[in-house]
Amino acid sequence: MLCDQMTPKERMEAYNKGQQIDRLPCVPIVGNTAAGVINAKVSEFKGNGKLLAKAILLLTRCLDTTS
Repeated sequence: MLCDQMTPKERMEAYNKGQQIDRLPCVPIVGNTAAGVINAKVSEFKGNGKLLAKAILLLTRCLDTTS
């Protein structure tokens, strides 16, 4: 398995300056997929920021999506 050579901050700073980076930044848009991670219905997210945040944080940890 390859390991990152840069921190997310270093990567984005280099990317924004047009410099070489160790890999492409990754920011997946998970949207409704996050509901399935916590066995919730998408309709339960409406007006429930805490539930949406819980789902997205869990999915982000599972996918290791740090840029």
